[in-house]
Amino acid sequence: MNELMPFGPRPYWSGHLVTDLDPGTVSAVCECLDDTPGLNTIVFEPLSGLARRVNPETAAFPARAARWNLTGLAVWSDPHHDDAQVAWARGIADAVTP
Repeated sequence: MNELMPFGPRPYWSGHLVTDLDPGTVSAVCECLDDTPGLNTIVFEPLSGLARRVNPETAAFPARAARWNLTGLAVWSDPHHDDAQVAWARGIADAVTP
């Protein structure tokens, strides 16, 4: 562990695979940033290389057309914030629903 992420946080994440970062998707994610509490972040994970070249019918991961994994990652410590934090992460997933 490091000082930015101490031991014992309560994490929750939710997101979707998306094909492109079109203006509507980017705008929806930016709107969610206005309500970002605590150590929360939005992860933009590019999918490239072998993940995009394998035939989707031959592997357990069928979403080969996706270019990005967008995830709202909520991290907090107070159990009283559970509902709000989970709702925030799910809001990211709702905002980028393909």
